[in-house]
Amino acid sequence: MRKDTIGQIFHIISIICGIWFLITGWIWSFLIAVFISYPVAIVGLLFWGIGCRFTEKLSKPILTLYFTGLAISLLSILLYK
Repeated sequence: MRKDTIGQIFHIISIICGIWFLITGWIWSFLIAVFISYPVAIVGLLFWGIGCRFTEKLSKPILTLYFTGLAISLLSILLYK
């Protein structure tokens, strides 16, 4: 496989994890976000880092996805308390 293709595969997995983080990051009842959302986000960021070694094509949109999820998660915990 080409390096570009390998990087794109890692970026696609990272995007899927980022969408999961964006969807579930606001659920703070019973600290569900800590156990369900944040571990998936960490794994997704690891895949993003591995994918950036091979290609830089989707780097900025993926980081924007994760920072948006983090902002929504932190705002929702402020509203929860």
